[in-house]
Amino acid sequence: MKINMSEIKETGADYEISNKTGEIHENLKALIPNHNYSLKCHIRPLDQSSLFEISGQFKSKYSAECSRCAEDFTDDLDFRFNDLLMPEVPVAKDENQSHGQLSQEVSTEKECFEYPNPWFDLGLYIHEIAFVKIGTFPTPKCDAKGICTLCGIDTNNKKFEYHDIGFEGKESAFDKLKALKIKQ
Repeated sequence: MKINMSEIKETGADYEISNKTGEIHENLKALIPNHNYSLKCHIRPLDQSSLFEISGQFKSKYSAECSRCAEDFTDDLDFRFNDLLMPEVPVAKDENQSHGQLSQEVSTEKECFEYPNPWFDLGLYIHEIAFVKIGTFPTPKCDAKGICTLCGIDTNNKKFEYHDIGFEGKESAFDKLKALKIKQ
């Protein structure tokens, strides 16, 4: 869903989106293809020129393969966001100086996302946050004692490594030569 940021009024704009309305379904179908989702957000311009603030909440579920035991699981994907949006600043090839300067009035605790002016892609924005929340090595929740709720593995102070036979790496030619015994 692309939003024309130049059309947002001073009071801001509210958006309620779900899998039933489908505006961001194309962006999310790879992450949560078979799960319902809901998104509520508010975008408002800041006093500064072209900066906007976006805040809201996304709720859904996701399915993945556990990176510890390789079993399939489903977990909640529920997050809040409160970030800054600013138009991309074109950088000339010769320039080495920084362009995106924010005033001291703007909180630097927020993430700042650039968008190609004047169109902000809300679906892409939510997809990026959801991807980071799920992570590249997804794992299900653990109970208070650190026991995995899916497979029962004790995750306390444990490093998980997997060694597949045949993928340990190639044996060097020098290692093979060392193994040879010369007969005299």
